[in-house]
Amino acid sequence: MSLERVRKEVVELGRLGRREPVAVHRAEGLDPSKGIFRLEGTRQMTDAREFVLGLMRKAGLEIRFDRVGNMFGRRQGRVSARAVMSGSHLDSVANGGQFDGVVGVVGGLEAVRRLAEEGYPHERPIEIAVFFGEEGSAFGRGAIGSAVLAGMLSQADALNLTDENGTSLRETLRWSGHVGDLEMQLADDVACFVELHVEQGSRLYNTRTRIGVVDRVIGSSWLSIVITGQQNHAGTTPMSERTDALVSAADLILQVKRYAETMARQYDGSAVATVGRLKAFPNAPNVLSETVELGVDVREMVDERMEILMNQILDAVSGLGGRYQVSTEAVVRHKFGVADLSPTVVGTIERCACRLRLTTSRIHSHAGHDAMNLARIVPAGMIFIPSQQGISHSPMEWSDWSDIEAGIRVLTETLKDLSRLE
Repeated sequence: MSLERVRKEVVELGRLGRREPVAVHRAEGLDPSKGIFRLEGTRQMTDAREFVLGLMRKAGLEIRFDRVGNMFGRRQGRVSARAVMSGSHLDSVANGGQFDGVVGVVGGLEAVRRLAEEGYPHERPIEIAVFFGEEGSAFGRGAIGSAVLAGMLSQADALNLTDENGTSLRETLRWSGHVGDLEMQLADDVACFVELHVEQGSRLYNTRTRIGVVDRVIGSSWLSIVITGQQNHAGTTPMSERTDALVSAADLILQVKRYAETMARQYDGSAVATVGRLKAFPNAPNVLSETVELGVDVREMVDERMEILMNQILDAVSGLGGRYQVSTEAVVRHKFGVADLSPTVVGTIERCACRLRLTTSRIHSHAGHDAMNLARIVPAGMIFIPSQQGISHSPMEWSDWSDIEAGIRVLTETLKDLSRLE
């Protein structure tokens, strides 16, 4: 019954997240053109949060919002003490997948429901968190809510972030109504944090391992780059007289790829760099581009190496001016260092999975998560379940319901152990 409940809720959140509402129960029903568009500030996101709020209220949780849109549902413990926190995010990338983030939110809620139905007398309170803006798709910065909670980003700076239409996060929250006055002090209010998530890679799937026990989260940085040339006529401007911003952007994209490939070959293969956003103006086939905006994602498992890779890319941006007579501007949108997770929480997850006779593997996360921010303040851990074919950030993302069930069982047992006061 409880797995069927989870299945219905995950499918419904997927339906609410699509521009054309479609309920997908099986992998065969996926459509590459019908992904999730649950960006912060959209109707899809508001509907999803309202749906989860209803589930939390039905479960008897105490609902609270903070000033940057983080949403919390609390089940009180037997004593007044720092809470055990679990949860994840509901927002998606554009045209994303059905399980990313959602498994951690619904899974955390389901674990609390199972504890209540079992009558388990947990001593610490258990807090289910829905973090604001983890993907960064709407406001150009990832993990917004957890960064504010961990003191890595001020409330004022977060609220002043704007989307591509110039709408501030403050205005978005006012429109949605999902904002409150909770002032959570992480170190004082939370004892530890556990996040359940799909792996978003192929290691568990390829090795047929049921549970990934994450001990480190990769570092990441985002760069926003603007290249400015001279708009002109594509037919009448000689090749020797062109200042085409898009040509210089193409050169930069190839340099980013080469730098990351070189570092990956030189070290352990964890270095990656991606130009995932490209916006040309005026974006017409018969006009030389005046400006091009690029979004660059850089990741490495060692902070010092990520710094080297970032500096190589920034130097490449600076070098475009002399080669192409363009002007350039580069801004670091966010920068998260490598996060080592708590040996205590990691060990607890591992023991619980073994107790349930599930195969496990210690792995690093090559994707960023809210856990990486909370881990800087409180002991934190992550539970991964397999992603079919390693596909994620795609409409074709899928995880088996049996694997989701296994992850929830591990999370439930982990919350039991961590909720004790010893």
